[in-house]
This record gives sequence, C-alpha cells and structure tokens, in this order.
Amino acid sequence: MIIKVEELCIKEFSPFGSFINLLEPEGEVIGDVPVEFYRDMQNSNLGGKAASLSCCRLTPRKLIIDEAEAHSNTEEVTVPLDGDVIVFVGVATPVDIPEKRLRAFRIPKGTAIILKAGVWHGAPFPLENKVVHSLVILPERTYANDCIVKRLKDIIEIIP
Repeated sequence: MIIKVEELCIKEFSPFGSFINLLEPEGEVIGDVPVEFYRDMQNSNLGGKAASLSCCRLTPRKLIIDEAEAHSNTEEVTVPLDGDVIVFVGVATPVDIPEKRLRAFRIPKGTAIILKAGVWHGAPFPLENKVVHSLVILPERTYANDCIVKRLKDIIEIIP
C-alpha cells in the first residue's frame, strides 16, 4: 500500500483535527509592535481540561522592565519557536511585585518553560535583533479572567 503526502489545508484535515501556523499568526490580537499577542488561536481538550494555544509575536525592543503580570489560578507554558529569548520572573506574592528579587533567564528556542501560578513575568524579549514567535498555552480567556498587570515603581534594565 502507498499513500501520497498531501498539503495541509482546512478542508482535507478537518475530519482529523485542526491546526494553526504559529510563525504567521492571524486573528484577534492584543497589543501592537513590539509585543503582539494573538490570543486563543486554537483550543484543545486535554482530557476534560481546555487549553488555549496563542502566539506572541515579539519584535526586538529595549531590555527594560516597567510592568509585570501574574495569573493567580493557572500555570503558563511558553515556547520560543524561532529564536532565543530572555524571560524575567519574580516569585509569587499576594500583592506587590518583588522588584528587588526579579531574575532574568535566557530561554533557547524550542525550550518550553512552565511558569507556576502567581509568578510575576512579562512578554519575552528576543535575544537577537529579529522577530521571534512564541507559543503560549493557557486556559481560554486567561488574559481577561485571570491576569493581574502592575507597573513597577522603578524601571529595571536587563543586561544580557
């Protein structure tokens, strides 16, 4: 028996599942350049738990932290797809961002990080001078239902 490889298209693949192109995201977007968050591009049922796949399109920008976000009720998975990134994090706290204890890490492309619930973080920074696409996995509509965003008291510079 022989089968021929077909080009991926919605019509032919729909009986088997769905797909999204994370390197050329389309659809609803939150934010503008340098950080475009293509939210809830695809949902997946993982044994009774819904996961939403989103894409963050990251354009190079100054390595400056002026705000951070946290999700009280869920972890967040981030996977830079086509370039290394820098991610800053701070331990979970009930109210204030632990500014003096923020840390920054280099995340190689293709490496998934899972941030614990409550961990302060922000959009990754591309390490090189090019656009990087990052897969983000969260419960659907987390950006609207479980996202605390706070400005820092002082701007923090990241040194690579």
